[in-house]
Amino acid sequence: MENTPQLAMPTPTPEDPIEALTGSAFQRLGTALVAVAKRPSRAAYATWMRVVEPGWIVPLLGVTLVIGMLNGMMSAVEETFLRAPASHRVYYRFGAPSFADHMIYSLFISPLFGVIEFALLMLFIAALMPAERGSLKERAIQVARPYLLAEIVTGLIFLLIFQPITVLGRTPVGENPLVGLVSSLVTLPILVYIIVAELNALAAGSGKNRWLLFGVWLLGGSIVAFIVPYGMGVLLYPFGIHVAVPF
Repeated sequence: MENTPQLAMPTPTPEDPIEALTGSAFQRLGTALVAVAKRPSRAAYATWMRVVEPGWIVPLLGVTLVIGMLNGMMSAVEETFLRAPASHRVYYRFGAPSFADHMIYSLFISPLFGVIEFALLMLFIAALMPAERGSLKERAIQVARPYLLAEIVTGLIFLLIFQPITVLGRTPVGENPLVGLVSSLVTLPILVYIIVAELNALAAGSGKNRWLLFGVWLLGGSIVAFIVPYGMGVLLYPFGIHVAVPF
């Protein structure tokens, strides 16, 4: 009997998760957010960023600002009502901020500079990308698509997990050494997760080295953490609004 050659079975190709998505735009976005939250790798962001349409950039930026405002309001409550009395006098360059000052900064000033920081970060990283990937605006949109996914996920994690742990640590329960140890073991991985997720998102959108992006990201964070509060303190002090600048 003549042997007939066996045809090799074709290797099944994995199904594209984006092509398999169904439902409304809101449902697809929710699926993408859950996917990158579970696996915040560069590859995951490169895949799921395709869900984000260029027309969604402004609405998603608005979502991140709202989450940031909620985080700011929580921090205002913590700083005003839950902070333990300092063992020494704290000097504020522009006067000790009241609860109203904290809320004004969280609701009005911080979102404004959040938009400025976002725009500068996207444009600066876009300028580092090769011109073959489109105009400066097109490259900035490519970076923004995964980065906004990361911002929403990390903002919600900060709001729903990190903030409650911080509040718990400032209550009488938090004085228990065991509670303090558990809180530290939870909050440290959260902070690492946030940094890794945002850097992987920037790398997925730009194709650049993560160490280079870390330097750019750190520069933007430094501007927000130091230059912005100091500048706003100078501008708002004559109007009786005291920005917390303890240096």
